[in-house]
Amino acid sequence: PARETQPAALLRDAAVAACARGPVDGTARAAAGAAGADVAAAAPLEGAGELLLAAAAVRCSRLSLPPPRRLVRPTALLLRTALDAVYASPRTDLEALEVFTAIYADLPRRADAEAAAVEEDGEGGGALAVASGEDSLSDLLDRVDDLGSHLRAQRILASWRLQVPMAAFRETGDSAAGLSAERAHTILRRIARGVGRRPHGSGGDAGAWQEARDDMLSLVRLRRARGGAPPSRG
Repeated sequence: PARETQPAALLRDAAVAACARGPVDGTARAAAGAAGADVAAAAPLEGAGELLLAAAAVRCSRLSLPPPRRLVRPTALLLRTALDAVYASPRTDLEALEVFTAIYADLPRRADAEAAAVEEDGEGGGALAVASGEDSLSDLLDRVDDLGSHLRAQRILASWRLQVPMAAFRETGDSAAGLSAERAHTILRRIARGVGRRPHGSGGDAGAWQEARDDMLSLVRLRRARGGAPPSRG
């Protein structure tokens, strides 16, 4: 059966480890180049820092590229690399959110990923079956959908300067559930207090409360069910 090639698996491990370390110097850029990634392709990702290796690996593995030029194959490994890297990062700044969104945007849509996996299955027989103990391709694609919802929630939180580490969306053990009830309630209370502190005439009016209510409802809905429209991808 087709298996993860050793270089691709090592690149995945290195990318996830770099993200988990948090902000560091330019070593991630050097590692990306050494791994064969076109670092220039990820250059527009300002503020990437230690996230660059994961961002470059995903960008240089897009399905629009000919299979021999894709850095990370099979498709299941690409999805797992992106997901593990994003959720491993402790960063909560806006620059990191932009990089996470770019990584998400570079991932294939469900139909395209399934078609690519079938092709890989024909090449090596078995790419649809992810390595033992790992999520199936369908499960990985569900987690990509969840990632889209989590990024949408992060943008809401960012508007209130309340971003959380991406891992917070998985602390319940259920990726689809989003934030834990305790964390969600804490955030909702902080949003309410933030609006309440605004002086009248500068945001502490009905319009501000309506905005806060809409944001809070969006966060609550995220906890209730998988689904909803994730951020669009090109």
